[in-house]
Amino acid sequence: MRPGRGKTKLEITDELIEWYKSHRRLLGFRVGPIDTWIREAESARRSSFGNTLRFTPSNLPELTEATPKVSAFQSRVDWIGRTLILEPAEVSLLGAVARLTQVPRFRELIGAASGCMRDDDEVPIKNAAHMAGLSERDTQLLGACRTALFQLGLLEDRGGFDVALSAPVAAILASRTTSEEAMRRSLFGELTPSSLNMSDFNHLGSARELFLSLLDGAVQKQVSGASFLFHGEPGTGKTEFARAVAAELEAQVVFIGEVGSDRRGPHRMAEPTRADRLAHLSFASALAKRAGRTILVIDEADDIFTGVDDEEHSNRTGSKVFMNRVVETCPVPMIWITNHPGRMGPAVLRRMLTAVEFREADMTTRRRIVERHARAHEIAFADHDIAALAALPASPALLQAGIRAASLVGNSGAASGEAAVAVTRSLLRVAGRDRPALAIPGPIGFDASLTNADQDLPEIERRVVLVGPGALSFLFSGLPGTGKSAFARHLAARLGMEILEKRASDLLGMFVGESEKQIADAFREAADTRCFLIFDEADSLLSDRAGARHGWEVSQVNEMLTWMESHPLPFAATTNLAARLDPAVQRRFLFKVRFEAMTPAQIASTFARIFGAPAPAAVERLHPLTQGDFSIVARKARVMREGCPALIGKMLASEVEAKYVGCSRIGF
Repeated sequence: MRPGRGKTKLEITDELIEWYKSHRRLLGFRVGPIDTWIREAESARRSSFGNTLRFTPSNLPELTEATPKVSAFQSRVDWIGRTLILEPAEVSLLGAVARLTQVPRFRELIGAASGCMRDDDEVPIKNAAHMAGLSERDTQLLGACRTALFQLGLLEDRGGFDVALSAPVAAILASRTTSEEAMRRSLFGELTPSSLNMSDFNHLGSARELFLSLLDGAVQKQVSGASFLFHGEPGTGKTEFARAVAAELEAQVVFIGEVGSDRRGPHRMAEPTRADRLAHLSFASALAKRAGRTILVIDEADDIFTGVDDEEHSNRTGSKVFMNRVVETCPVPMIWITNHPGRMGPAVLRRMLTAVEFREADMTTRRRIVERHARAHEIAFADHDIAALAALPASPALLQAGIRAASLVGNSGAASGEAAVAVTRSLLRVAGRDRPALAIPGPIGFDASLTNADQDLPEIERRVVLVGPGALSFLFSGLPGTGKSAFARHLAARLGMEILEKRASDLLGMFVGESEKQIADAFREAADTRCFLIFDEADSLLSDRAGARHGWEVSQVNEMLTWMESHPLPFAATTNLAARLDPAVQRRFLFKVRFEAMTPAQIASTFARIFGAPAPAAVERLHPLTQGDFSIVARKARVMREGCPALIGKMLASEVEAKYVGCSRIGF
């Protein structure tokens, strides 16, 4: 319709007349003057209606048919309004946008009225406002409606004054049901059970128990505004832990807006927008309170918050006040998951009830995960393959990927084990997390009688076990392979503690302050998980500050010394180069043990135990021979199928000689 010649007259276009003719039975009312004109025009066989019919709005008759029943489409619109407690004007505007973008007949109506046909999923807000009965002059009401619908994520701002429905709204309206329960189920989705269980998160230590207690209380008491933060490296099990926790507490878990519905069809999938996720969060928050024992999980939460807290107001992507209110007022517990907590902004982080940091799982946990997935895929790994996989610093997700790949190779034999290790290592490498495996244990394990130290190791062990896992510190120095790390692991086992082993390469960062942070994180992790902390290559972390050339070298040593003094649990540092340690280091350790090369008697005993034959006399005189040398030669002899004591003795002699290649030999 467009203005006619008179100020109060309207002219109806040909397109609008045609639309009225096609759909007047569905409208529920008749416009008498238009019906009369159509009959006259058809009898006169006119080919054009435009510019001939004029009437004033006051001449329009009242409805000539009964008001139609509420349609299924309108029932779904009304349910959205009731669920989110929208104002009547907001429901009207939402319904208008929905019809003009989702219902072809209404798109045709706008095209007929404006002379411009559109077949996309957006509509000018002005057209929707007209259909909703909102006057352009009432800018305050229209602005309030737009703001509310945008903030709740029900509408998307497409720019240029065009708007569109968010994917969750479009999906609800495209459904074939008016059952409120069915619409609730479509929003909550089907729960995928976790591939892990609570024991796989023992490495979280006290943080896990505190979180479980807080979440259980929030679910039981239906506390509003109970938000929890999960943060850590990708693949560390944050999402799986959320699923496992829900199962543990017998609660329903709803993952917010992980997949968007493509508006081109109800069965197509698309990447969810920020508006899609906010809309899903709005619906789920409103419905979860009624459902009871429900936990909302927002994965990749920084996608929603990034830009909200931007200091430059023009760069903000949403209302900071609104998002703060979302965190504070949600009627059910929410778990926010992110790899980048800093992107969420300090205002949001302050509103979290607690934060759980997810770290790399310990070796015992990784072994348990490997064994479970191997059973699930019916793969019979050899024990050494399981040990090799568990030794990799891989997340549960990477271990699962490696084992899934191995299942394609075969269900048994060396090929499947090698494939699992190779695939997992390749994924670690591309993630920048690959590192050499920890030392392979010797063929006979730790034995104090075969270890040459300047102190009584069995007596130290006895006293330590008697005292228990308290603030104990150990410095083990000496030649490589003399049993320093083996004794540290043995003490941990005797204390009943898991081991957290850190090498210098794990802690030294390329940026200023990064090493200090990673040192602090190592001590915190050991304290949280109650692990026995072992620092290998400690001379790289505690070098003499007198020779420092950069300020960060001094601050790195200071950080280590500070944490060593306050750490409440046992830890050990091993070094091959004790002379390089800072003088202040010595007084920080309760026990300082020097490990030496093996004595002739120890050599003879070790040779007999490993190779089952007496040691040749020349072997007993080898110096410096260590347990590490025996470990290497034992593996080599097994590969070469060599059992001759004399030839094995030559292999050991070669290992000793190799230590002096490129340097002058001192002593005998």
